[in-house]
Parts: sequence; C-alpha cells; structure tokens
Amino acid sequence: MKFNAFKSATIGAMTVLAGACAGQEAMIEVNYGYLPVPTMPLFAAEAHGLFEDFGVDVTLIKFTSGPAQFQSLQAGSIDLAQGALAAFYMASTRGLEAKWVYNIGDASAISGLVLSKGSSLESYADLADQSITAPPGSILHLFHVSQAMDAELDFDRVDFVPLPPPQAVSAIQNGNVDAAWLWEPLLSIAEANGAVQVSNASEIGLHDVFGLAAGGEWVESEEGRDAVARVSRALTAGIEAYEQDPGPTLAKIEEMTGIKPELAQSVIARTNWATVTDQVAESNVFSLTGPEGSGAIIDWVEDRALAAGLINATGAGVDFLNPGPAQMAAQ
Repeated sequence: MKFNAFKSATIGAMTVLAGACAGQEAMIEVNYGYLPVPTMPLFAAEAHGLFEDFGVDVTLIKFTSGPAQFQSLQAGSIDLAQGALAAFYMASTRGLEAKWVYNIGDASAISGLVLSKGSSLESYADLADQSITAPPGSILHLFHVSQAMDAELDFDRVDFVPLPPPQAVSAIQNGNVDAAWLWEPLLSIAEANGAVQVSNASEIGLHDVFGLAAGGEWVESEEGRDAVARVSRALTAGIEAYEQDPGPTLAKIEEMTGIKPELAQSVIARTNWATVTDQVAESNVFSLTGPEGSGAIIDWVEDRALAAGLINATGAGVDFLNPGPAQMAAQ
C-alpha cells in the first residue's frame, strides 16, 4: 500500500532513532510468539536487523493456534503474542492475564463471505435455515454474529458449522455448507473453485485488527514497557524497509511461513498497516487511546460475543489496553 506523508515522516523518524539507539543501550531479550501469516512489519524488521538496531534481542516462536499462544503467554514462556484483538480480548474474559499493547494492522480487506456455487443471497436474513461456517471463536465468527444481529436473524435459524479454515474451503467447494467466512489466501482459492464472494468485511465497515498482547505483569515492569516500545519502533521502521526493498522481507516470509512471494505481496498490499503514531492518534481505528480506536472495537466485540454465547462475562473493557509503551515509542 502507499503511505501518506504523515506516516512516511513517522517512519523516517523511527529510522533516524534506530541509528541513534544502536549500540547505546543494553539489549533486552524478548520472546515473541507469531503466527505463520505474512505480517510484513515483523518480517521486515527481522530481515533488516531492525530489532537489533533498536536494542531488542527478539526470539521468534511459531504458533499455529490462538489457544496455544494464550497458554504460553499466561505461563510466561513468551512475552509478546501476535494475533487478533478480538481473540485476545475474549480470552481475557476467561482469565488470560494480558494487556493489548500495539496494533500492527487491519486485515478486514482480505476477509469475506462466500457462497457455494449456485447459491444466492440478497440479504443476510436469507441465511435462515441454511448452513454457514467460520473458525469458531474467531473474528470471522464474530463477523457472522454481527451480520446476523444487524439483519435481525435468529442465531437458531442458521446451522453454524465450526470448521478450521482449510476444512471450511473444502466444505464450501463440495457444497456441504451454503456459506463461509474466509481469509485470504483461502478466499481466493474458494472463488477459483466456484464459490462466489458476496461480502468483503472492509467494504461493509467491519474491522479485523491484529497486533500484540503482552504478559500483564511483564509489561507493567520498566523493562517490559521499554521492550515493547523498542519492538514497536522496529515494526514501524520495518514498513519503510519493505517499501524501499521488499525482497528481503518476502524471502523471510517464505522462510518462516512457507507463503510464496506473489501471494505474500497480494496480502500485504491489501492490508492496512499501522505505525507508532497511529497508536496514539485520536481519530484512528488503531488508536489505543482515542474514542474511535481499539476501545470501540472492544465494545463491538464484547456486545456480539455475549449475544452469541462466545463469552459468559464482560471483560475489563478499555482497561485491557495499555498504551504506555506506544506513547513511549512515539516520543
């Protein structure tokens, strides 16, 4: 994607700051749990040595599911965990002791609703007495819940079939379900095999914000706050590094996730990436402090998750957010 001048200036400032920090501060060790998806700022920072430039020694630990990350974060075996804001907030209502510290991006433009070949849908209410699939407890599940609520569609009138994404693709292609919420690249795979996309999450005003959760006690410590601030600066600088030379980042993505460069570039181009400045802006979906940012998304998540029985109790609300490291990074 192309970045506006304000973001470019912010990223440029991060690059200058990296040069000033290099070699002047003791390195802080951070265990970072990541998912095998093309998170451009992360892999750009890794490929270009930006974590080291900002004084943080990052060990990347691969996870393939949210629950495994939650357990490791709770146990203290990782310091940071990357995933969806909605998923981590719902986990916090079930006892996960963590704080949300950084928004990396919004993947809603690569999320959508597809129908099986030959199906039609004039409104979401038309799913009454039909079947739909999404990964259970995911942001895609919440997209289904939200659309059903807006259409005043009784949840009991829809046969919800909980499937992991690869199985969901097979189900929609084989006509075993009538509709499916999917992410890329599975969205394109389903369409190539006859499914028809009818909704794009971004175009209908939904947000799939993802970023970093930190261990609650760790991020409250001076070292933890400093570490997250350094990681945040490196992620912002990674955006400019990718813009200037995408090759090393794409190679790192393929090495660590198995995703080929052409597909990675397509996903990266359609994802809205966030900078350090975005975290502290007032009118921004990525804001950790403003009324239109993460707090509003948490309210949206809680309302729909309670309605669908995905959580049984309210959580900490905006207190789940810890903007301190981002504010430190933005100074």
